[in-house]
Amino acid sequence: MLSEEEEKRIKLIETYKYEVRDKLETEKAKKFGIDKVFSFFNSKFGLWVLSAIFVSGGVKVYDDYKVKQENEKTRGEIIEKLDSEISYKFNKVMADLEGLKENGDAREMLMSKGDYAREFALNMDKGSGQEPSFLYEEYKHWSLLALVVEQNRQLNYLGKRDPELEVVIEHLNKLSHFFEGNGINYEDIDSIQEVIQENLVISRWKSNRLFSY
Repeated sequence: MLSEEEEKRIKLIETYKYEVRDKLETEKAKKFGIDKVFSFFNSKFGLWVLSAIFVSGGVKVYDDYKVKQENEKTRGEIIEKLDSEISYKFNKVMADLEGLKENGDAREMLMSKGDYAREFALNMDKGSGQEPSFLYEEYKHWSLLALVVEQNRQLNYLGKRDPELEVVIEHLNKLSHFFEGNGINYEDIDSIQEVIQENLVISRWKSNRLFSY
């Protein structure tokens, strides 16, 4: 009969042997799995699968790049059209104000020049109420404010920010506060034009050939 110490020693030995065997079998299984993977990708079919994965992945990346480039080009063209449309409409505003300096307008029979100038200035982003004046058909019924907001939206899509544009949007959205803040005398048409040109018409619209003031 074995002593208690011998029984403990034999039990420890058996436990250790079991743990070693289990570890060896686990490592063998892992190695077998890795070997199978390497073996598969070294075969002709495996190499074809790898090629297909890399080629399709590369095509996807290229297609995504092309779409991104095309979207940026399209948005760039829209921004350029909006620049021209905005320049054209600001030029029309200045021309209409210029016309107020002359007498003979039938509408002035119903109100003073200053009253009419005030009404025009405070609604210039919406148009004069006459037949719409536009450069591009798609912007026929767009107000100045809508055009400027749309241009800002397109720039945001491209990850660009134009602080000048944001200021113009704020002014056009609150024209009465804007003119009051600049101490406008609506009888003085020249001062209205000057304030508009200095605060609402940013440099790239001024340099556009469609803006002549």
